[in-house]
Amino acid sequence: MITRDSDFIQVQAISQQIYSRAEQRLNNDFRPIVIPAGTLSNSRDLHLSPTDRLMVTDNQTELLFGSSEVLVAAKAALEYAWVHQQPADFDVTYFHILLTTHELVLVEAMCAESLFLSDMPERVFETGKIWETLDGFDMRKVTHNGTVLPILRRHETRSLMYRLPDRIDQVAAQQAPNKVFYAAA
Repeated sequence: MITRDSDFIQVQAISQQIYSRAEQRLNNDFRPIVIPAGTLSNSRDLHLSPTDRLMVTDNQTELLFGSSEVLVAAKAALEYAWVHQQPADFDVTYFHILLTTHELVLVEAMCAESLFLSDMPERVFETGKIWETLDGFDMRKVTHNGTVLPILRRHETRSLMYRLPDRIDQVAAQQAPNKVFYAAA
């Protein structure tokens, strides 16, 4: 996999988690967050788990949080531009990629984080996910000592999103022919 800071890095493990429409209706945290193309410099629409974190780079982040680059959870960006939560109209499959270190990976021309285990790799086993691992790789020995960038809390993300340049017109122009987009937004 190509990462932002480490160039090529080998994927150590990957999992998938499937949520049915019924499960999504019972728990909104299972419904994807949609970030339309152009909203955060992404080249195409992104459909992310609400807990997936994305890198935001802006001169405002340096002033507000002491770092020009920060990570924000997808669900915390819901009130920005055309970002919205997808209806529970079909089953959703999420994939989680584990690398030896916490990294930023390029996704549709923007950076998102790889799976962050912190110091508790056992929590991934409690979820019932099935993991495909590299031969000889022991997930129980993985620890990530810290995140690759500072992580903003929900109220900090909302404050930042409010200050980011308004890209609503640009996004609307890209999405104009998409009636499904307007119905969902």
